[in-house]
Amino acid sequence: MQLVWNIIYAFEFPHPYQYKLVNFFKLSYFYFILFSLLLKPSKVFFICGNWFGYRFFHNPSSFRQRRLKFLNNNFSFGVTSS
Repeated sequence: MQLVWNIIYAFEFPHPYQYKLVNFFKLSYFYFILFSLLLKPSKVFFICGNWFGYRFFHNPSSFRQRRLKFLNNNFSFGVTSS
């Protein structure tokens, strides 16, 4: 029975490195592309050529500034805007 509880606890408490992996994908610029690749590979060019894609990919500095401001105002894991 202890073996069963150990298996359950293994799923209850995941490895801490998984949170760093989630934060990397959340804060990356390419999670739009990564999720769209699951749908259709040709949709990546449509997203990058879109007005939304041009706003986010062709001039990422403005989006980066807004994103860092949003993170600084709402969360507290040491993100500094340059």
